[in-house]
Amino acid sequence: AKLRQEELSNGSGAQSLARQEAEDLSKKLQEDCGSLRDSISSLELAEAKLTVEIEDEKLSHGRLEDVCSGLRRELDEEGGRLRSELDERQRSGEDAQQALRTALSHREEELQRTQEDLRIAHEAQLETKAVAEQGGVA
Repeated sequence: AKLRQEELSNGSGAQSLARQEAEDLSKKLQEDCGSLRDSISSLELAEAKLTVEIEDEKLSHGRLEDVCSGLRRELDEEGGRLRSELDERQRSGEDAQQALRTALSHREEELQRTQEDLRIAHEAQLETKAVAEQGGVA
């Protein structure tokens, strides 16, 4: 009977020890689960923050694309305006050049007429001088 009591006592002690170990393991498991839940919550929060940052970057990128598109459009418009202005200036320059050529041509014609008139007047003067000299000699 004493042996039986020792076995029971040892069995009870072993059960008590096993129960204590099971409780300790259960507490440890609960702590680990709590720690894992905290880690998961932290990761979910980080994921949410990253999602917000990604969306902000997408919006920012979209705004930048809009700004670039607007700038391209303005540059195209300004380039077209400058090309038109340059074409107009070229036409004006060509018109002015033609007007100068015409004026120069008229001036050359006037100069030729004046030279011809001067030559005729000079010949007439020489004839008059020659006649005067002949008349004075005769």
